[in-house]
Amino acid sequence: MGWLSAKAVKWSDALVCLGRKIWRPMMGVAAALTVFVNGVVIPLWNQETIIISDLALMLTACAPIMAARGIEVYKSKKLEAE
Repeated sequence: MGWLSAKAVKWSDALVCLGRKIWRPMMGVAAALTVFVNGVVIPLWNQETIIISDLALMLTACAPIMAARGIEVYKSKKLEAE
């Protein structure tokens, strides 16, 4: 493997690591903040009632993001234990 290929592999590994360490957890935080702001803060700010069915739909839409993060954490902990 040439030096350019080695550099490309290092950069791609670094980007994958960045994606796993920073991007995915931030998506979970963003989903939680979205539900909180759109489901609680905005209706209270506008002095409206919180519609529970709409809040449940937002939680359902964010569930796959949280599930993917949970599966990833479980797999990494399982690999560390071995």
